[in-house]
Parts: sequence; structure tokens; C-alpha cells
Amino acid sequence: MNRQYALALCFLFLITIPSFAQQPSAPSNAQTGQQGAKPSKREGEDVVRITTNLVQVDAVVTDKNGKPVTDLKPQEIQIYEDNRPQKITHFSYITSD
Repeated sequence: MNRQYALALCFLFLITIPSFAQQPSAPSNAQTGQQGAKPSKREGEDVVRITTNLVQVDAVVTDKNGKPVTDLKPQEIQIYEDNRPQKITHFSYITSD
């Protein structure tokens, strides 16, 4: 397996797994029956909506011998979301002390 393919596979895996954790769980039958057609908003409850365009992706990249690759450059990796390449705005190496 060549290095770019391994890196792309690693990043795809790292991006896909957290997205499943972001999926809302389906409400149970007991909850849907009690709420009725329209859920009511509790008085005094604050609503916070946040939109972000920056996502942090941590990755551990190793060579074929299992040693960490420390000299990767942003142009050597690709990040995809919904089969579209994403722009890498910040890229750094952090030691795992």
C-alpha cells in the first residue's frame, strides 16, 4: 500500500467514525407518545446555536514499520467531507510525550 493511499484511508477513517457519534439518537416510543404533535418550549430555557467552519482532526500516521511519520506536509494529505476535498488551514506536528 503506498503512503498516500494509507494516509487517505487513515484520515477517512478518522473523519467517518466521529460523524456517527454526532447523529442524534431516535426517540423512544414512550417519549414520542408523551410529547404529542409539537414539543413545548420550557420557559426560561436558553437556546444556543453555533456555526463553525473549523474542524480539528487529530491523526496518528505511521510508516510500514510502525514508526511515527514526523515530516508530513499539508500538501501530502487530503481531507474529504461528503466526497469533496476540504481546505487545510492549519497543520502541525505534536509529539506524543
